[in-house]
Amino acid sequence: MTLYALKCLIWFKNRPKVKTDFLSGLKYNFLKPMNQTILTLISALTTTLSYAQDLDVNEFYQYVGMEKMDSLVLQHANDSLWAFYEEETTVSFDDGQVYYAPDSAFRIYHIEGEGCGPAYCNPFYEIFWGYFNPKTEEFEFRHADKFYGRIDSILKIAEEQYLIFGNSSGRPRIVEGVGCQKVALVTFELEPCIVWEFNACTSSLADGEEWICEINWDSMSNNLSYRYQWYEEADDFRTYTVSGVWKYQAGKYVNVKEEKVFLK
Repeated sequence: MTLYALKCLIWFKNRPKVKTDFLSGLKYNFLKPMNQTILTLISALTTTLSYAQDLDVNEFYQYVGMEKMDSLVLQHANDSLWAFYEEETTVSFDDGQVYYAPDSAFRIYHIEGEGCGPAYCNPFYEIFWGYFNPKTEEFEFRHADKFYGRIDSILKIAEEQYLIFGNSSGRPRIVEGVGCQKVALVTFELEPCIVWEFNACTSSLADGEEWICEINWDSMSNNLSYRYQWYEEADDFRTYTVSGVWKYQAGKYVNVKEEKVFLK
């Protein structure tokens, strides 16, 4: 690493901060104020620093190393969350994690938190894309407005197409807990985009002997089979099991089979 790149990194890690709303990002005291998402700020910051030192932003990433850069991105997001929730004693969140596409076409920055009310708690998630844009020839960041939950794995199923598997849980009301298995289809041309998603959820109010919510992937056909239990609240919480198949054809998922069976 050159001396000026090292100075950039040191300044970057010890930059002055000004508190503002998490949804619009943190403002940083360099050159001029920004009011964008936190990860757009990362890109703007490194671009500004690179310009000041005649260093291209992607060269800056190479000097720092993407692993270290990922840590800095997550640290920025954490700084912003702590600033936004500093007076909320019932809110907590983890340090975050990075998930990579199998071919490294994109990565997902994921932070999970928990907020508690007087009776019970619920999780919340902040998710961002990181990817190289071939049109702008820059590494870019963008907030993910879909896939609300934890991430289990990312699979590549076709050229520029990926499946993200995950799960989520929560309490919609004090007497009920809900758990879900999730899957999303991602296309990646100039940027990653979720074009389809499906949740298989079950409830603690479903009167079954086991907790059923599952999604299975067929690696030969890319088809997805699913099964979950739910209930009819208007019919004395009568429980039923739903099973079906999403068929992968022409780059899309089509629901070709679904069966609903009530428990006796």
